[in-house]
Amino acid sequence: MKSKNKIGICGLGNMGSKHLKVYKSNNNAQVDSVFDPEHINKKYTNYNSFLDSCKNLDGVSICSPSGTHAKTALDILKINPKIKLLIEKPIDSSLDLAKKLLPYKKNIFVGHIERYNPVVLKIKEVIKDKKILTFSIKRLGIHQPTIKNDSVVLDLMIHDIDIVRFLWKGLNQEQKTKKIFKEKNNIVYALASFLYNDIYFLLESSWISPQKLRQIKILTPESLYSGDLITQTLTKESRFGMKENIRIKKLEPLKEEIFNFIKFINNEPHEKCTLEESIKNLETICEYE
Repeated sequence: MKSKNKIGICGLGNMGSKHLKVYKSNNNAQVDSVFDPEHINKKYTNYNSFLDSCKNLDGVSICSPSGTHAKTALDILKINPKIKLLIEKPIDSSLDLAKKLLPYKKNIFVGHIERYNPVVLKIKEVIKDKKILTFSIKRLGIHQPTIKNDSVVLDLMIHDIDIVRFLWKGLNQEQKTKKIFKEKNNIVYALASFLYNDIYFLLESSWISPQKLRQIKILTPESLYSGDLITQTLTKESRFGMKENIRIKKLEPLKEEIFNFIKFINNEPHEKCTLEESIKNLETICEYE
């Protein structure tokens, strides 16, 4: 019987706790080591002990604050050059630090979770070979930044930049415009628009909207497609008013992400966002801050 992959988790906040829960439900993984400086159990707050444990791990989920991602990854890789890392998006808040990971790109799997959302996957299927006029995404809700100089662009809009890159395998923007709104040095609202492949894109992200939305709309000459990333639904409405609910098999994106990470660890065929793609996402996002 094949032994379980030994996993570590760095950061047990909102996302790290979700990783822990999913790993516990995965028959091919066992969490052997965790680190969080705020953990109630002091044995999990020693960073050097955690790094030492990485010598015997197959993979680590890095779910700590964005500005620590690259440094943590480099520290772990120095201890164990063969280990595989799942680094949650963004790859880092610093473009310069993110690029220091390039020599280790074969070790790195980036957690852009929307690539595993069944709505995004179905959209990729249904828009193939279609003429697209506009593509818009709204990612809105209420959130109170917990650190100084925080940014809704880096936290939310980067998801949507990656969706565009995932669907079109590239992103070369023309005629870019942007609007940002700040409160206490934090970017809490952002609007970005650009042309790419003769398609008009409009991305809106907000931490100050009372309405929570994760919505995609795609207009073609024949139809309007409306997708909800939360409810995992997709509808098609013709210009003549005929409406169709497109069938989607609902999935838990984080489970799919970690399932593919385990495959990555075991050198099996998998789907992922590469380090190079994630750095390009970060470069694009920097233009809108």
